Amino acid sequence: MSGGFEVVFRDLLRASKAFHVRGKDFGDIAPKDGPPVPHVNEPLLAKVLPQVLRAIGVMHDAVASSMEGHSLKLQHAHDVYLHTERKNKELVARLAKTLSNPEAIE
Repeated sequence: MSGGFEVVFRDLLRASKAFHVRGKDFGDIAPKDGPPVPHVNEPLLAKVLPQVLRAIGVMHDAVASSMEGHSLKLQHAHDVYLHTERKNKELVARLAKTLSNPEAIE
């Protein structure tokens, strides 16, 4: 590969699968409506605590969704690199064939 780096296709797939699986696991560990609200005797706390816990639930779901998004991006990167690699190999093969018969070059 050029540029002093190498894309490792299996690593991209493994990372994509890991983000997908771990994102789902992470999303499943908390209730979708947020953690349950405990009973409290303080009126102000009783009023704001459900809102805070719902916000925690929303943030939790956002992190799980973000992990799935990263999984899709890694899968896409894998697919693009693999397609490009195949196209480059085809180009090199065509060039080698053409250069092996210089008289055929117009």
